[in-house]
Amino acid sequence: MNLRHLMIFKQVAKDGSVTVAANNLLLSQPAVSRAIKEFEKELGLELFDRISGKIYINQSGKIILTKAEKVLMLIDDIGDLSHKLAQQKNLRMGATITIASTLMSQIIKMHERNYPENKVTVLVDNPTDIERKILNNELDLALVEGVSSEKEISTMTLSEYDLCFICSVNNPLAKQASVTIDDVLKERLLLREKGSAVRDTFDNYLAMRNISPEAVWTSVNSPSLVQAVSENLGVSILAADIVRNVRTKEDIKELNIENFKLTNSIGIIYRTDKQNHTGVKEMIEVVQKIIR
Repeated sequence: MNLRHLMIFKQVAKDGSVTVAANNLLLSQPAVSRAIKEFEKELGLELFDRISGKIYINQSGKIILTKAEKVLMLIDDIGDLSHKLAQQKNLRMGATITIASTLMSQIIKMHERNYPENKVTVLVDNPTDIERKILNNELDLALVEGVSSEKEISTMTLSEYDLCFICSVNNPLAKQASVTIDDVLKERLLLREKGSAVRDTFDNYLAMRNISPEAVWTSVNSPSLVQAVSENLGVSILAADIVRNVRTKEDIKELNIENFKLTNSIGIIYRTDKQNHTGVKEMIEVVQKIIR
């Protein structure tokens, strides 16, 4: 039994004639007759009564026809659905916390304007988990800081941002034109969580100097660290863009640190085998317009 059998059976039942059904199906009469016989043989039922060279659907045929019509209708529904899904490109996108705080809203808004038929879901997570989800095909692409070392992942670097230290205006360091990194490390450190790009960059910088930072406050939320700094609970190192977006000049100061400059790159990562994925290419174009 196959779809061809069902379609021919339905047409013959509708037309009440093998000849008429063959014309409507653009098939030969013998081909239609053969298909009906094959279908009846497979079912072990006669679906038509044959009287004086004519055929009449019998009771068994009517019952089978009801089921056949449901199957064919379901097949049509699947065809319509597949067409709609082909037009609608669902995209699963990841972003690190820092990028989500500064860029994702602009990116999603532009993508919705340019591709209103597409649906984008966003997951905000740390770089390690995002990379794992890219590898496991749980995400199609992601905006992250840094470069992936995984062979199966491609990285497209787009830009970079500065990291800056901040302190309260009531902290003695705020009164100085410049300070050293040693001065800063004597303060209570309010840091992002381990595994975040900002924290990893800072930890790597200190590791090269055989220094292990001791954070008195660790958070995944940059604005909460800014708030804590404004209350003079310590100093923090964060993405400069985030600091400038959330701080007020009256209570926070960016420190000028001698011989100190740290940056993080911003890039798009995706599985290399998805480089020709239409949705991925469209999102990359949008991101490039926003960031470059």
